[in-house]
Amino acid sequence: MRINTRESHHHIHAVSTLSGGCSVYRANIPFIHSSQPLHFIADYLSDRLTLLLKCSLIEIDQSSHTNGVVLSKAAWMWGAEMGANEYGVCIGSSMVYSRLEEKLGEEEKLLAADLLRLTLERSKCSREAVDVLTSLLTTHGQSGPYSEIPTFTHSCKHCYSFLITDGSEVWVVETVGNGSFWAAAKVTAGLYSIHGHLTISDNFSLSSENLIAKVSEAGLYQESDGPFNFAKVFTPDNAPAIDAEISKAEELIVVEPLNPRNSFKHLRKDAIGINISRDQFVTASSQISLLCPQEGASSFSGSCHWFTATPNPKTSIFKPFIFSSESQEVDLPSISPSYGDDDPAHQKPRFQKEVDRKHKLYKSHMKLKSLLASGGPLAQQKTDMLQMLEETCLQDMEDTLNQFHALNPKKLASAFSHVAQLEMNFL
Repeated sequence: MRINTRESHHHIHAVSTLSGGCSVYRANIPFIHSSQPLHFIADYLSDRLTLLLKCSLIEIDQSSHTNGVVLSKAAWMWGAEMGANEYGVCIGSSMVYSRLEEKLGEEEKLLAADLLRLTLERSKCSREAVDVLTSLLTTHGQSGPYSEIPTFTHSCKHCYSFLITDGSEVWVVETVGNGSFWAAAKVTAGLYSIHGHLTISDNFSLSSENLIAKVSEAGLYQESDGPFNFAKVFTPDNAPAIDAEISKAEELIVVEPLNPRNSFKHLRKDAIGINISRDQFVTASSQISLLCPQEGASSFSGSCHWFTATPNPKTSIFKPFIFSSESQEVDLPSISPSYGDDDPAHQKPRFQKEVDRKHKLYKSHMKLKSLLASGGPLAQQKTDMLQMLEETCLQDMEDTLNQFHALNPKKLASAFSHVAQLEMNFL
């Protein structure tokens, strides 16, 4: 996902396949100095339902139980742009062109990132996730800024697509306006990607209440236009055509099996725009999830989620995160500083000042970036060492997942932190 400019829509943001249970997500945010923390939030039971839950901009009702989740998120947000839960549900998101963007208004509602996190916390399979997400959308709506940079907050309002999978089923949910219109379709075969354009046509099986009638009332559709097509109705006339690079990227991805090793390689390719590292835009973080098909929706099923938690996968390595019964004790080196009530995101008017949100892992990578910019043999040496570390880790994880239930839960829970620490030692 990328924030702010129209140009930033033109790339694949999430890919999922029914073959092999592998999902690929990436998050792009503006400005080289933006960090994308990785957070683990443990599951919890609560009997204090009278207390409201503080999301990014508004408060909503609590849930009596939430799942454990791992989230790749902008540091100032409560929500996340991609992530997974302990049941193997994964969600990625992408901004989309829409006729109704200008009607989102100034009223603060849930961000799409909030919808994504809430859905992961409250669902155990992809089909349930669709119901949770659309119910929250209908009840609370979506609207609000997607950048904390003061000069951009008012221009960062968009509608969103969500790609949801659990290793057994893949669903896409596309939203238009502040929650008034949405459609959901089950992916029945092959590879599916979301990339800045609406993708659901007439193939949706679920939708907002009285969708076609309300769209007709709004003057956006009439029967003489032909069969109702969600994407056609809501795509603005001035939206650019789907970039040829997207088709090239999809073709490239399906040539080889969509497994972690090949996905690492794909996400590092910038020749056709899969990876972005130019001007003020950069791939802020990348996620690849290898999912076990669901059997009875039991948690700790042996799925493995790979995150960079740092910008530009060409100079980052993917590190494994595995849910286990000991995940509550995880201390990740990828969590940004907390400013509490002094955070400019929590004060009104919002974003009147900037704060340093760089986490430890991000700061280490800034050293590598400087070294690479200066050139020399040391830069190449460190890059080679990181690639060796990643390959060794990948081989270890293949062995680990083959004996998942026999391993020490603490070892599984600490996998990401352990590899991240080795990465920082090299840097």
